[in-house]
Amino acid sequence: MSSAANVATGTVKRRSAVGFGLLLGAVLGAMGLMLAIDQPLAAMAVPWAAALAWLVLYRLPLKVSVIGLLLLAALCEGLEWPLALGWEAPFHPLAKALLVNASALTGLAFLRAPVIDLLTVGLWVVALVRSRRATGEAGWQSQTPGVRVLEVMLLVSAGTVLLLDGIGAVRGGNMSEGLWQLRHLLLFPVRCALLLRALDGTVRELKVVGALLVAVGVVKALIGIWFLYRVVYAQGRDVEFTTSHTDTLLFVPLLAMFFAQLVERFSWRHLWRSLPWVAIVAFGMVCNDRRLAYVCLAFSGLATLALTPNTRFKRAMVQVAACVAPIMPFYLLAGWTSQGGKLFWLARLVRSVVQGDPNQGNQADYRDLENLDVLFTWSNNKLLPYGFGHKMQQIFPLPDISPWFPAWEYHPHNQYLWLLTIAGPVGFTLMMMPQVVTAFLCARVYRASGDKTVRVAMLTGVGIVISFFCQVWGDMGTLSWTVTWMAALAAAFAAKLAWRTRALAEEPKVEELPFAFPARDGGQQQLPRLDAGRALPQ
Repeated sequence: MSSAANVATGTVKRRSAVGFGLLLGAVLGAMGLMLAIDQPLAAMAVPWAAALAWLVLYRLPLKVSVIGLLLLAALCEGLEWPLALGWEAPFHPLAKALLVNASALTGLAFLRAPVIDLLTVGLWVVALVRSRRATGEAGWQSQTPGVRVLEVMLLVSAGTVLLLDGIGAVRGGNMSEGLWQLRHLLLFPVRCALLLRALDGTVRELKVVGALLVAVGVVKALIGIWFLYRVVYAQGRDVEFTTSHTDTLLFVPLLAMFFAQLVERFSWRHLWRSLPWVAIVAFGMVCNDRRLAYVCLAFSGLATLALTPNTRFKRAMVQVAACVAPIMPFYLLAGWTSQGGKLFWLARLVRSVVQGDPNQGNQADYRDLENLDVLFTWSNNKLLPYGFGHKMQQIFPLPDISPWFPAWEYHPHNQYLWLLTIAGPVGFTLMMMPQVVTAFLCARVYRASGDKTVRVAMLTGVGIVISFFCQVWGDMGTLSWTVTWMAALAAAFAAKLAWRTRALAEEPKVEELPFAFPARDGGQQQLPRLDAGRALPQ
């Protein structure tokens, strides 16, 4: 036995030495290349980038690396460029290093991807390789399987995106712009795969991830509040939003989680403990001033009320709603044409959602005209999908905003209609099936579990899926890190908890797929499997 152990140890040491030699050679070669093309700053950054890649891709447990990438994306998105009035947020240098194309930072044209995406893909490749090792990797990634239906739908979604990219190329599309149209759609299955390989779906994991997201949400909200009151209002100016359009998928799930906790089991202690962070996140969402955020929150709340049993808090809400409902039409009527003041703020919000931007006066709303142009483009491509890499065709000319957004014709705001135009109904459905499966799994796990934390997490997952589709409909949701990372998180937790709670009628198969949790040598059979209605282990 000792001789065998010595042989194994020697093999590991030789592999480590070879790996270190290859890494050192790659670092020196990259530094030499940077110096050869007269990029001394990039040459100095190469060792630090290599150290970061080694730490994230190999040294840290997969769970830490993947959740770290998710949190960094949510924290930094929108801060990679100076905000309005040229103000740079405290995390601007970090956000720029992670989210701006590496080609712009290094001068290498072929690096047409941000560092965070390169790390994501690299981490997925490392996970595929390391998952096939028989020993020594048990603590690096999850030992809990997911469910096969989600894994298959992830493969189908990725395959559909690649097929539509090929169709777009055949039909003369601009593949350079097509890359940005499909990037997050293609990375979504990769992000799901990483989270499936990283997470175990325990109650402790749910609590830790929830607390980390709350911390990021509070920091992002404080940045927006400071910017609005200490920079914008201090100069007597106004802005359309504070931090980012995509912060909707950060703020809304946190508020939906808090609401779900109250509905599930109301507690004055929990209410007062949560009130400080809830107030900051809610005020940050108000300062960000996205109409879509209120729509997402309203639909998430309605879904929570529809799925939950008749609890005390829910009965109280229904009674309050019954008292308020008769006066709401008169309130909306009185405040429908108001121009200012706090009393009729809600009425103006409802009007802006129904009629569009009131600042455009009697002119047609820009988004409505844009949607008509997208539908016109779809009408010219009824049979064969348009494919990626194309512009929308304009039957109603729109203002040229290319000085601010050069590729605006390739990215209409309503990505829901645009993806229907690009992919057709069948292709669109296949690309979006993972989200549909996520909502289904969340609802099944909610019914199968008796643990409050799990039930709240699954209600939050349903809210994330609803917010995902709202953001896709209203504000370029498929072009965002935060939107797709949060949707991937909901999918991964739903899959893991579906296995743990026996939420599905039949046993999930644990056969390995390229995007799936890896098969193990029987180790997963020792994991706790709980019957419906029982709480998960802490």
